[in-house]
Amino acid sequence: MQAVARGEVSSCANPLITFAYQANGLLANVASLRFSVDDLTVTPSVVRQGNTIVDVGAGCPAGDRLAIGQYVADINAAGWALGTHEIIWRYIVTVGGPELVVRRRFEVVDEAVWGGGRQYLSYADSARARQLGMAIPAGGSITDIQRELELASRMVEDLTGRFFDPRREVMRFDSKGERSLKLFHPIIGLQEIGVTGISSTDTEIRTTVNLNLVEVYNRHLRGQIDPDDRDDPKITYALEFDPASVIASIEGLRFARGVMNIDVTGIFGYTDPDGTPSGQTPQAIQRVVVLLAQSSLTDPLGQNPASSAGVIKSYRTRDQAISFMTPKDTGTPTGATGDPRVDAVLARYHRPPHFAATGPVM
Repeated sequence: MQAVARGEVSSCANPLITFAYQANGLLANVASLRFSVDDLTVTPSVVRQGNTIVDVGAGCPAGDRLAIGQYVADINAAGWALGTHEIIWRYIVTVGGPELVVRRRFEVVDEAVWGGGRQYLSYADSARARQLGMAIPAGGSITDIQRELELASRMVEDLTGRFFDPRREVMRFDSKGERSLKLFHPIIGLQEIGVTGISSTDTEIRTTVNLNLVEVYNRHLRGQIDPDDRDDPKITYALEFDPASVIASIEGLRFARGVMNIDVTGIFGYTDPDGTPSGQTPQAIQRVVVLLAQSSLTDPLGQNPASSAGVIKSYRTRDQAISFMTPKDTGTPTGATGDPRVDAVLARYHRPPHFAATGPVM
């Protein structure tokens, strides 16, 4: 989830609140884009920033386009309330086409605690957490809930080996001269693939791959979940050879051999398809984050047996005895948290073991 510190500015120089559009796994520009922001810290919500046009025609800093298919919302959060806000993006892909809508929540956080929005990470928003039962502790503030949500989110990342929101990443890989490139994280949209090699004159050169010649395995965002490309993200040349011989410099539709010689730039992350270009954080992950955060907030030292599912099997007082269910009782995998409800979800979303290297097409 994106965030902005109170008093901080989201801009080309500091792109905190962003939008990305992809089609068939490739980032692509849109014809028009605008947004507005609602403040969800009050009921009913109020408009914090009205209709704002995004300059999609020019790259930063002249316009608002960060890179192909990627844009920034110009927002100044000075004086904004801490907590959950919602940005409503409205975009048109091609001139004359329909206007589509994407709604995304983000957090306004305390600048004295996080310094800037880049430092904050959470897969659940504080408004939803409070709806599910999290309460601000006596003498505390919404920042206490945000702290616990962040702690729980970082724990989920550590235990699953994944991240669950769209992120712009530049990753580097070795190549064995094959047609397929296996990646670390699920692909949302590719911006560029660079290949570095040695020319005939023994000088290092870098060229970019013609993305129209590759197939991006992100079928989950096109409505196909089986097979699930999120568990085997990769890029593959769609042809055995190039009929026009236009990219002979990259070894006839194979990734040139080398060590850390392939760089891939794009938007990545494990998201669930929801009809939007980037998908959304899985609902199950959001709920797990709230469960972990609630347990930590109400019993930070783990002293209450009732909140220590899986850690304490049973306890007895003079008047009563209570036994708790364990992972074995429920048939769910045993995990680090000890809570069967949480561990079952984390096991389901754990990243499969794989190697980030080129290999044959399967």
